[in-house]
Amino acid sequence: MIEWAALTIFGALIGIVITIINGRINKLANKTVFKDAFLEFRDRFVRLEDKVDKLDEKIDKLTVYFYRERSDGK
Repeated sequence: MIEWAALTIFGALIGIVITIINGRINKLANKTVFKDAFLEFRDRFVRLEDKVDKLDEKIDKLTVYFYRERSDGK
């Protein structure tokens, strides 16, 4: 059970880091002549953040499932 909680926390931390990096990219994109390149990079990060969110949801579902299985077995 602790492993699943650790995975959930790890997924949340990855999402936070990606969100912070995305904010930094937005600030840089507004200040630079390479605006299009930074915006493309930001869009890729947004897609990555969406994937991390979906993965975090799946981990949450698995955690609930295994918790139920474990409590049913006792």
